[in-house]
Amino acid sequence: MTESVKAYAYDFHERKVLLLKAGLKKTGRFHTVLLADVEENRILWNGKVKNAELIGRLKSSLFTLVDGHIYYNNNVIKIRYDLLERKGMRELEEDQVFDYFEDILVLDQGEKIKAKMPLCSLKHHRLVYFTTDIEALSPNRVIYAPFLHERKIFLSRMDE
Repeated sequence: MTESVKAYAYDFHERKVLLLKAGLKKTGRFHTVLLADVEENRILWNGKVKNAELIGRLKSSLFTLVDGHIYYNNNVIKIRYDLLERKGMRELEEDQVFDYFEDILVLDQGEKIKAKMPLCSLKHHRLVYFTTDIEALSPNRVIYAPFLHERKIFLSRMDE
């Protein structure tokens, strides 16, 4: 059995690293994800993953990892650091470690989030999404959204 690292990401807020590894056994190809705490120098979880969406997203590196949330297009995958800290790394399965959320933004008919989105502003605690009109193939609008995990309300002045 051999394993090699296929992709990695670093969570600056939580100071944790995510590694996607691929291996080959006699029975076929497999993927594992390793989550490690850099500050405490310990492995939080190391387990097999089978979800093709997660594997493909990590391989592509077309996502933003912030505070245990993998933001991409109009979706989020939440890494359950809270459960990993409480229960330990060997007790949890893939479906307990990763929660999937789709269509997090309300989009108009024919509107789509551009690839390589969102852009992240750590200073302003915001994500920036650019949308396109599928039919016209032109930029449509810019959406500024706070990090979903912060549970804060940001008030803006309304134009009169």
